[in-house]
Amino acid sequence: MRYEIIEGVNIIQPLEMDSDIYDKIILKLETETHIKFKYYQNNYVIKRIKSRINSLNLSSDGAYYDYLKNHPDEIDLFLDNFTINYSYFFRNFNVFQEIKKLIENAGLTQQDTIRIWSCPCASGEEPYSLAILFEELKNDKKNFPNYEIIGSDINPNAIKKARLGIYGEHALSEIPEKIKKKYFERLSESSLKYKLIKKIRTKVRFINEDITLGHQKSQKYDIILCRNFIIYIDNIYRKELLKNLKMVLKEQGILILGKTEKIRQDNALEIIDPINQFYIHNSENVNDKYPYKSLLFKKNEQKRISKPLNLKLQSREFKTREKSNKKHLQTRKTKKQIEQKREKKNDKNENDNKNSIKLIKPNKAKVKNDKIVELELESEPNKTTYTLNEFNDKFANQKIKGSQEKLEIQGESSEQIQENLKKLKEKIDKEIFYLDQQRDDLNNKISIFQKKQKDFQLEKEQFIRKKLFFKQQKKQYEKELKWFQKQKNQFETNRERFKVKRIQFLKEKRKFESRLHNNKKNNDNIKKFEEKKRSLKEYILPLGSHILLSQNDNRLGIGLLSLYGLGSSYVLILVDSVIKVYSMAHILFSKPKNKIQMPEEVSAIEKPHQYASLCVPYLIKRMLVKGASEKMISAYIIGGAQLFNKKYESIMETYNILKEKLSAYNIELLNSDIGGKSRRMIKYNLNEEKLYLRTEDEKSFKPL
Repeated sequence: MRYEIIEGVNIIQPLEMDSDIYDKIILKLETETHIKFKYYQNNYVIKRIKSRINSLNLSSDGAYYDYLKNHPDEIDLFLDNFTINYSYFFRNFNVFQEIKKLIENAGLTQQDTIRIWSCPCASGEEPYSLAILFEELKNDKKNFPNYEIIGSDINPNAIKKARLGIYGEHALSEIPEKIKKKYFERLSESSLKYKLIKKIRTKVRFINEDITLGHQKSQKYDIILCRNFIIYIDNIYRKELLKNLKMVLKEQGILILGKTEKIRQDNALEIIDPINQFYIHNSENVNDKYPYKSLLFKKNEQKRISKPLNLKLQSREFKTREKSNKKHLQTRKTKKQIEQKREKKNDKNENDNKNSIKLIKPNKAKVKNDKIVELELESEPNKTTYTLNEFNDKFANQKIKGSQEKLEIQGESSEQIQENLKKLKEKIDKEIFYLDQQRDDLNNKISIFQKKQKDFQLEKEQFIRKKLFFKQQKKQYEKELKWFQKQKNQFETNRERFKVKRIQFLKEKRKFESRLHNNKKNNDNIKKFEEKKRSLKEYILPLGSHILLSQNDNRLGIGLLSLYGLGSSYVLILVDSVIKVYSMAHILFSKPKNKIQMPEEVSAIEKPHQYASLCVPYLIKRMLVKGASEKMISAYIIGGAQLFNKKYESIMETYNILKEKLSAYNIELLNSDIGGKSRRMIKYNLNEEKLYLRTEDEKSFKPL
């Protein structure tokens, strides 16, 4: 049985949920989402679960657990319902005004980069508000530093929405019209949606993470905003969350919480703004020159502000009555009342001197079988034990005595005092009832835990036995595995031998089949080749020479230009397919040995077609004389074989020079066949305008 205190009403409403089913639901959610739900208050988690049960119209908590197992989509729906994504731009506007003052007056503008972390950021309204604030400050000040803003949230859907930067009118309700027009664009005239401009969206980086487990970034921040989140975290784990925040907060950095959230008993965080809950990190290390020094409160003022009231009965009504009836109360005070008050004070002082014991909040309270509560006392080093009823009576009597004294000073009537005391007692009884329920719940959990611990021990023993049995089986399997490996190795060797024999057989088979097939083809090819040979005259180019032909002066009827035994040298073929002008040259060298400085020296060289640097312009000039067009000339390059398994740089140098010369004259290189390790045979068919090649290893010519 768990209970919820409803805000505004002094009653306790039970939240009923079976603890076993609750643990199963939480375990399922934690394994799927990797979120530690134990960090959050139980009442809050149960409310979220009950909300989903009601929305799905399920009959019981167990039915929701079954639904959760069978519907994976429910995980995301629960997460959307669990997280608090309600926010809007510049929420609590005075907080942003204080941040602006802090940046201007605390020396943050002297840094190179200001780093801010907003967690949790919901749909991005808070970090985007900071980005707008910083852009406005940057526009006002010339030397304003760069800034980095990180937004973190546990809900992936909220992060997606934040990255889109699309919001409704409600989210923009607190923004002035000037800022809205400057930083937002309406999606359409009929739409009520607004999109944040890209300049602001790129200033904020969003991370999907659970901040109760830590932060993904290792950098330190100047300001961290964690507003309206700690109230949902269980008291036990709040210190762990604050520890995670302090780890990434700079020395003298600022932590900003929600207005209803307070930090007590933390030496590393000191409050500097009790209204907006601004805290400074490690203020003891602040020197006199540090800009935050002027913002710090004096210790006496801080104690006065942060000191909790002993009784909650001193409400605004009593304070106003005290001011209005002050004069009337003085007249009503009689000598008897003054004497009674003095006697009560004396009795109280005597009791305090005798006992010199003051109850404080329980440091470690242990619930035993005989219902004894163990408390630490402030003045005694030893521990004093009370039964639960004695502790409740003592605690109630102390509060009643204190309230009687204050109410008598204020001059209330005895009936009003009795009514107020009854209300106070009822409230204390309800709180004690709630504590009893929590204690019973804790005892039930302890008993369940002990049962689970016993079951775990049994499972552990079974696991150890299985582990020993597994080790024995493992040894046996290892022996069998060794024998199997031997058999496998023998099989592999036999398999390899069979493969070799199979390959040899297939080779011999292919040779035999190829012989049969080639005999038939050779007979056909010989006939075809002889017929072509009769119809086409072949001109075999001698090594180191060149030839130039045109259709008009081809008196010999040459149809084939051939060259046999081409090795590491190159053959250049230039073709004008429109005018039908052809040239072929066998190139032996890359450049002449002697450098050519004057154009007249080119004509002095006997065979310029043998040099790659001179061949192209030499052949082009002669083709132009035959009527060819320089724009219509195209080229082929063949050769450059590495015959002796050595890479000679001169071979590639010759090829590169030919390509440079062709590009210099804007001649297209249609195709090339270079490299290899065997000699080539070339045939260029003038009628078909096709080039055929064959190496020494091949038996027939193939078109290039």
